[in-house]
Amino acid sequence: MRHISIGVDRAEELLSELRVEFDSCLARRDVSDRALILTHEIFERCSNAMDQVMFLAWSQRVKPMLTDIEIEKAKVYFPVAKDEHSLASTLGRAKCGDLGVRDPEFYALLLEYQPYLNPKKVFQTLRDLANAKHRGLIPQTRTETREVRVSAPSGGSVSWGPGVTFGAGVSIMGVPIDPSTQLPVPNDVVRTEVVTWVSFLLEGTDLNALAVCERAVSETKALVADFRDRLALS
Repeated sequence: MRHISIGVDRAEELLSELRVEFDSCLARRDVSDRALILTHEIFERCSNAMDQVMFLAWSQRVKPMLTDIEIEKAKVYFPVAKDEHSLASTLGRAKCGDLGVRDPEFYALLLEYQPYLNPKKVFQTLRDLANAKHRGLIPQTRTETREVRVSAPSGGSVSWGPGVTFGAGVSIMGVPIDPSTQLPVPNDVVRTEVVTWVSFLLEGTDLNALAVCERAVSETKALVADFRDRLALS
């Protein structure tokens, strides 16, 4: 298990480096090659950790029951299945298509991490992005979202973002809105802040690159610990 834990620890280190690099990218208003490389390396590290923990579990719980020929032909990867047929196919290539009968505990744990049963987990996205290496690095685009916040000294606040337009005669917290600026007119009653949210999105998706990396590292670390503890891997 130690080599798997080291790989996950390295993914956490890369994530820290990515946060620093993204801050630098924000200042330059651009996405650096280093940010692209760090992003993809995190996906690869996490995907590899999943495959490694699957192989370790297979080696300790399935392999001893296989023939030499089956062991030689087995192709073992962590199944990230879109349906039951896909799961059966992946397990079949690992020569454990009957895992549900042979080792119900192992099989039940695998089911908990399948996208078709638990779509909220990040693993389908992680696997897809890790495999994107065959198409080169994943470009990212910089997006900005503008939000206006109006708050009163006595407490309470109102905020709005893109798509909200005020006409003449509208007031917020007692202060008129200037239709030309869409902001409260100058006053000493409320405080107005214009906040610009900036993120880097993975090309072809609406996924925030840093957020996906954070989830990938966190959920992969939890998966590795779960398999280690519940299957008594060593």
